[in-house]
Amino acid sequence: SAIYSIDIAVDYKLIRTKDRTIIASFTAAGHAGDAKIISTASAKPNHKIPVLVQQAGADLADEVISEINLQLGSGKRNLLNSESAPAITDVKTYSD
Repeated sequence: SAIYSIDIAVDYKLIRTKDRTIIASFTAAGHAGDAKIISTASAKPNHKIPVLVQQAGADLADEVISEINLQLGSGKRNLLNSESAPAITDVKTYSD
């Protein structure tokens, strides 16, 4: 068998610019993989790398959104009592 996998890990720090306070900090990871059964040792497997990159990116984006909702969704983490969590309204994803 031939296995091809992609792993992406990113460290995030969300900073409130008016006072430079870190309001969220986390590491998110994305993963995609493809396994092929090959008949001979000289056979070259055809992995769909662009599809795997897209899947890993989507997995990473899902984890980022989950972490942001977890840390900011309640409006309690690293925010003053008089403030509420910022609304996440502008999310962009890019793909080919």
